Formats: sequence, structure tokens, C-alpha cells
Amino acid sequence: MSSIYSPEFMAEDFGASLIGVCCTFIVSLTIFFSLFVVGRYVSRTCRGLDFWVFMPAAYVFCMALCVLVAVKVGSTGRHAIFILQTDAKRMPSGLKISKVAEYSYTAGVACPKIAVLILYVRIFKARPFLIGCYCAFALVAATVLSGFVLSSISCKPFAYFWNPSIPGGKCIDITAAYRYMSFPNIATDVIILVLPILPIMKLQVDLAKKIGLVITFATGSIGILTSIIRTYAFFTADIYPNPKATGVETMMWTAVEPGVYFLAACMPAMSPLKRRFLGDLGVTEFISSRWLNKDKPKRSKSINKTEIKIVKENDFGDTGSLRSSKGDEESLRGKDVEEMEMKPWTPLDASQPSHVQGAWVQIAGFGATVGLNLIQVIK
Repeated sequence: MSSIYSPEFMAEDFGASLIGVCCTFIVSLTIFFSLFVVGRYVSRTCRGLDFWVFMPAAYVFCMALCVLVAVKVGSTGRHAIFILQTDAKRMPSGLKISKVAEYSYTAGVACPKIAVLILYVRIFKARPFLIGCYCAFALVAATVLSGFVLSSISCKPFAYFWNPSIPGGKCIDITAAYRYMSFPNIATDVIILVLPILPIMKLQVDLAKKIGLVITFATGSIGILTSIIRTYAFFTADIYPNPKATGVETMMWTAVEPGVYFLAACMPAMSPLKRRFLGDLGVTEFISSRWLNKDKPKRSKSINKTEIKIVKENDFGDTGSLRSSKGDEESLRGKDVEEMEMKPWTPLDASQPSHVQGAWVQIAGFGATVGLNLIQVIK
């Protein structure tokens, strides 16, 4: 063997890059998930299947895909011949972990997408849009089911995947299965990216707000980039017969793709935190000030004294709704709000007659329930 494989070749270890990526995503996933929970708590939207089921499940599956244990136990990054000569038992262990990663990857990709679609259904109420969301739900569910089935029947018997010495066992083309299972994921990414564009374009708001909303919703589909890169990696990498060394890049992107989906799904819930710490700094303000409304005078800061507190269009948190000082949530079409002149709030005077105070209460109540909801209500 020594005449065929040089000591330098046998000493090569490509696992360091996978360790670095896994460590980075372990930290990033934990930080983003914590901010997601805090943001939903601040916006008082700790409810729904997306919050209680799909986002926690996505976090678990994405963390599982950070396969540090595969590097240590399965010797990922080392050449197959090195593993067979030094400790042959590590090869089956690594392949078993790869099989678990297949199931974790399938679920880890689907859960953030379902959470984003649930957010869409909660925000947009137009019937055609809802039909599109339900079709996307069905496609994501079908992709998950087919992924689980394919992983379960790819080898007969099942243990033949990590133990090729079983008599009469056989497997399908595993590499081809990995390659072509990425296309349904890309298709669902495109659907999720395109779905909110038409409803947003129909809103009776200025162009800057529309662009800001499109950019905000597009963050939920940035996983399409990693999905395309992973597909390309599987088409260009020759995984077999040396999967532990040549499969590092594909395994890395397999861990990265669900992680990016999860990070993107967490971002909308962070808007209340952005509003609290960064104020009015946002996509719409940047676009409007830089390109669209350079000559438009700035609004007076006295508007901050009004009873109405409008949630910015990219600060929708979970519902994108209008919030009054009492936490009530109502909505109104953009065109109606544009016609409404918001008046500064005047405190009640104890010296005023009771019927005047009652009128002030009615006016304040009416003002607190009227505002702009750029996301929930479609024309």
C-alpha cells in the first residue's frame, strides 16, 4: 500500500473546514433563534404552529446537521483507504451518521419553509394568494414525504447502506438521488419568493414602501442560493468511492442549506427589536431617501406624539398590524390612511365637562383603531 499511496496522501485531512462551518452555524443558529423568540415576545405574537412547532423543530434539525460528531467518529475528511487501514470500524459509523443526516436535512429544509408559509397565510387574506400558499404547502409536504421514502428504500436491506458485505444487498444510485432531490427544494423556494410580490404590488402605497416590502419578504427565500450551490456541488463532486474525503464539500452545503433557511425564517420576527434599538432606520426609509423622494421634506417629529403608533411595513413582526398604545390591533387599506390627516394627541383636561371628555375618549379610541396595515389587507 505504501508504494501506491504516499504518506502525504494518507495524512490529508479535509475535515477542518467542516468543523469551522459547523461551529459557526451552531453559534449563529442559537443567536438567531434567541432573537426570534425575544422578537415574538416583544411583539406579543408568541402563538401559532410556526412559533411552537416548526421553528423549534427546524432549530433541532439544523443543529443535528452540524455534524461535528461525524468528523470525530466517522473520520469525515480522511481518505477511505486511510480509514480502512487504520480503523475500518469507523467507516460504517460514518455512513450511519450520513443516513441520519439525510432525514435531518429533509426535515430541516421543510420546517422553516412551512413557518414562512404560515406567516404568509396569517398576513395576506386574498383568496388567490391563499390558494397559492396551500399549493406551496402541498408541494413542501410532498417533497418531505418523498425524501423520507427515498432515504428508507434506497438500499435493500436497509443496513446494506453501511454494510455492503450483506449477501444479495443492493442500492440505487445514491449520488443521483442526492442530486435530483434538490430540484423540488429550488422549486418551492421560487414559489415562496414570488408569492407575495403580486399582493404587494396591489397595495395603495408609494413605490418605496412596495420595494421595501418585497425586499423584506425576499429574505425568507435567500435559501435558494445555498440550494443551488449545493446542487452544483453534488453534480461536480465525485463522492464515491472515497466519500469521506471528497464528500466534505457536499456535506458542508448539506448542513449550510437548512441553516440558511432557518436564519431567513427568523429575520421577520426581529423587526420589533430593530425598531426598538434602531428607530426608523429601515429598508423603506433608505430607498426613499436615496433614490425616490430626495426632495420631499421630512415629516415633523411631532408626529411621535400622536396616539397612533404605526408599525413600519418591514416591522411587521408576526402580523404586520397596527398597534395602539393599549395593544389593540386593527387594519385599514393604505389608500384610506393616505386620506386621513393624523392630529396630535391632546390630553384630557379635568376641568372640561364630562360630555367633552367623553368626546375626547371617542376621538382617541377612533384614532387608535385606524391606521396602515401594508401586509395583512390586500386590495
